[in-house]
Amino acid sequence: MSLTYPLSFPSVKFTSFNLRFIKSVAFVESPFTYNQQVHDFGGGRWEASVTTEPLSYTQARALEAFFIGLEGRKGTFTLSHPLHTTTMSATTATGSKGDTDLTFSQEVSAGTYFSIANSLYMATETGTTDVNIQPPLRANASSASVDFTQPPGTWRLASNEVEFPVSSDNYYIYNFACVEAF
Repeated sequence: MSLTYPLSFPSVKFTSFNLRFIKSVAFVESPFTYNQQVHDFGGGRWEASVTTEPLSYTQARALEAFFIGLEGRKGTFTLSHPLHTTTMSATTATGSKGDTDLTFSQEVSAGTYFSIANSLYMATETGTTDVNIQPPLRANASSASVDFTQPPGTWRLASNEVEFPVSSDNYYIYNFACVEAF
């Protein structure tokens, strides 16, 4: 039996979760006049660096099997930001692939993380219609269901290498980096 991607990330707590948003913007500045030129290519993605809490031998084996099952950057997995949750009720959103404006069926506040079809987004303004989001919408959404409760993203490892560290007190702490997969 083969694994089916995306895998679900094992139930492991983190001591740190550093989320970054990377935008594809070119910037050039003249060294003589300091005139600036900026061009937005329209792309954007999430990146994260994660450190797990100290794990027991049994917990570590499950996480190692997960990492090996990803086969480096080949496989994908779903993972939620552990500290971003909201009590917002279910809502829907409509937009076209590549849009940075979505129409919501209820008010969404700026800074709210949400997920549509396991892609992670953030509202960058408050409103119900034409709310600006980042990154650009990954697929067409026509009254698509929006997940606000620990919204997941789909990720892949940032490297084909995975380290399996062990401390002198027989606890395992994993550090890994991942990038949004779409």
